[in-house]
Amino acid sequence: LQHSQLVEGILLAIGHEDAKVTSRFLLDQAKELVAAGPSEDQRNQHVTSAEIFGGVARASMRYSTEEERDEVWETTLLPFLDDAILKMPTNLMSAFFDACRYAIHHMPPRYFYSLTTWCVGKVEGTLWQHEAAANDDLEESTVVTSAAMADRFAAQGKWLLLIQAVLAELDGEDDVGAACKLPWYCSSLSMEEKSIGQLNGDGDEGNDVVEQIELGRSWKHINDRLTPVLLNAIGHPYDKCRDHIASCLFRMIYCHRKFINTSRT
Repeated sequence: LQHSQLVEGILLAIGHEDAKVTSRFLLDQAKELVAAGPSEDQRNQHVTSAEIFGGVARASMRYSTEEERDEVWETTLLPFLDDAILKMPTNLMSAFFDACRYAIHHMPPRYFYSLTTWCVGKVEGTLWQHEAAANDDLEESTVVTSAAMADRFAAQGKWLLLIQAVLAELDGEDDVGAACKLPWYCSSLSMEEKSIGQLNGDGDEGNDVVEQIELGRSWKHINDRLTPVLLNAIGHPYDKCRDHIASCLFRMIYCHRKFINTSRT
């Protein structure tokens, strides 16, 4: 992720307006890299494309205002992902998994709510479903070739892997609600400032409540839209997709349990 960090640092250093222009130029270059034909440098080109996206997306989240953030996702970042993910070889999809995690790491859930709903929509619209399969088996056996079926399942696996990056960051590295807070050891180093702030009626309790509400909105959307689709695809005929579905369900159950426990306290 060093290249993503480098891209992010450069964009944040050159100023808001210049960064927006440069971001579009970098993503255009990344599109060319991810579409690169077979060559000895193809793997490096594909991985570099993901690293550019990670740096551009994280910088965009940091320099954009509240009003701009959703527009940046809808007009710039998500269209790039829509194009790049399908072109990315399956064996290199971990590069975009890491890039997406880096882009939203320790960001408040509202910063990437557009990404959350978009990923859920991709899984919801493409994932194999048990009821539909029973009606389509005969037709597919005569119309769809095995190669086309494999390509379709490979695309489903990509979207399932991408949604796991979002679920992992909604979970966070520590207890739910830890995102965007200072490391644990900072509290002992700033006791004096904290005491002064409490005397003045300041504090971050309000921010904690806002973060919990934002996180609850994201999880409600996931539970309402994604969970039924995953449960109905547990018997997926493609082994890799079954693994991804199991991973998604594990992350959802584990994080939701922490979220409930944190809300009660």
